[in-house]
Amino acid sequence: MSHTKIGGLGRYVVFYLAFLGSFSALSPYILPNALYDQVMVVLYGSQIATEMIPKQFEWPVQNMIHRLGGTLYMVMGVLQFSKTFRARRPRVHRWMGRAFILLSFAAAISGVTMAYTHGMAGTVELVPSSVFGALMILATAKAYLYARARDLAQHREWMIRSFSIGLGVATIRILYGVGIATTSLTPTQLIGVTFWSGWLVTMAAGEWWIRQTRPARRPHVQAQPAPLGG
Repeated sequence: MSHTKIGGLGRYVVFYLAFLGSFSALSPYILPNALYDQVMVVLYGSQIATEMIPKQFEWPVQNMIHRLGGTLYMVMGVLQFSKTFRARRPRVHRWMGRAFILLSFAAAISGVTMAYTHGMAGTVELVPSSVFGALMILATAKAYLYARARDLAQHREWMIRSFSIGLGVATIRILYGVGIATTSLTPTQLIGVTFWSGWLVTMAAGEWWIRQTRPARRPHVQAQPAPLGG
């Protein structure tokens, strides 16, 4: 598959996952309360929907940082990876990149703290949230350091790794929906399975995209001694 086709396919996938992630984050604010409650019951069962999910709103600052900050993170991520946007607005790209890094840290930290303070599935949710939150912080920090060092190729690759973890929250929701429809696992069991599989699948896809779109390295050619004049 050519780099052009891979890039086009990747943009569609990223846009769809970013949209799904943003909609999921904003759903408590944009859906009517009755409809939102019904959707939560269908997805998570009455116990989680009536006992655990309402606890999220007992931590309004933390909840808004994660949901509203996460939505802004998704929108910025789509723009940051747009070649057209980077070419037309390089200064905006750089300043937005700084904000994107801060939002990446905020999303990772708030996600872990939410899983700890009022997660829906206890340890099976907290452990993968902590693991992938730490990986997201690490990848984002490395991307920032490579940008400071003007190593733009490595900066690009580590930002893709970081954003793939961020997009993983949307993949988790897709896999969870499939699991609810096709398996007999409980919501708690599905949360554990899909948190690990969703993030791993999206990270693997990001790594594949990096390798497929990585510029080919020019072979190193040793300098040959100049021929002696005869």
